[in-house]
Amino acid sequence: MESFGFVAVTIISLCTCLQSCQGASWSYTGEYGADNWAEKFPQYCNGQRQSPIDLKATSTLHDKELDDFVFEGFDSTNGVSWQLSNNGHSVVVTFTSGQLKVSGGSLGGEYRVAQFHFHWGSDNTKGSEHLVDGNMYPMEVHIVCFNTKYSDLGSALTKDDGLAVLGFFFEISDNANPQIQKLVDNFADVKYAGNVTTMTPFPLDDLMAGVSEFYRYPGGLTTPSCNEVVTWTVFKSTIKISNTQIQMFRGLKDSDMASMVNNYRPVQGLFSRTIRANFYDANFISASAGLVVNSIVVVTSVVLSLWFRL
Repeated sequence: MESFGFVAVTIISLCTCLQSCQGASWSYTGEYGADNWAEKFPQYCNGQRQSPIDLKATSTLHDKELDDFVFEGFDSTNGVSWQLSNNGHSVVVTFTSGQLKVSGGSLGGEYRVAQFHFHWGSDNTKGSEHLVDGNMYPMEVHIVCFNTKYSDLGSALTKDDGLAVLGFFFEISDNANPQIQKLVDNFADVKYAGNVTTMTPFPLDDLMAGVSEFYRYPGGLTTPSCNEVVTWTVFKSTIKISNTQIQMFRGLKDSDMASMVNNYRPVQGLFSRTIRANFYDANFISASAGLVVNSIVVVTSVVLSLWFRL
């Protein structure tokens, strides 16, 4: 493999860990499947800030204070190198060089893109990790970014504000997506778990759908060890993909040499969290209702704290 320097290699290793090497072995089914992660990886996977979630309108507050995103380097491939890999759980594009950064969006800081990966189903009725009012999409992509105030991705994984993940849903289209085609054209080189290749990058702007409307909530990684360090942004606009193209994803092989499908975690409990959105929906909870809910949570916590001191 071409040498990209210590920093790049570190990012590759850590990005792979986000999907495949955190803690003990895991899978989406069986003894170490998603239904058992809370038991097998209790440090975080059993927490109350888990991801993904169902983005229900009745749990969402319209927040006009959420500002626009600023994307730096997303419209160019200058200085950018990509590594495409099959880690046995997903197909991952790692930035081995390049300084794509995102800020604004009320993130409260600047985040650097490290990698993006996909989740999909065995058919077009399922596959996305997040839901919208109980509705599932056939695929979802996650663009993983780490806070630049930390030295590297590994350090960011231990901080509450360490990661920002940008999520986009996919919808089936009669027409092929040119950017997805550039990706799947390389799948023959990463058909099996552990396969790695380099590929020609394209501007990330060309992949992403509209970024003007989005949901926001605090959550965690959707794979073990489920670190609760992610500021999640899930965009309303969808990316298009053809049936032929999504079948190429389903043709990849997982760590057990089975078809790589249904690599998504079921939705988790919202608990005391409130989802926010920068757009309006008549079914969203009102600002006053949101304040009431938050006040009840605070008062309840105070009362319980006093009670246990008696």
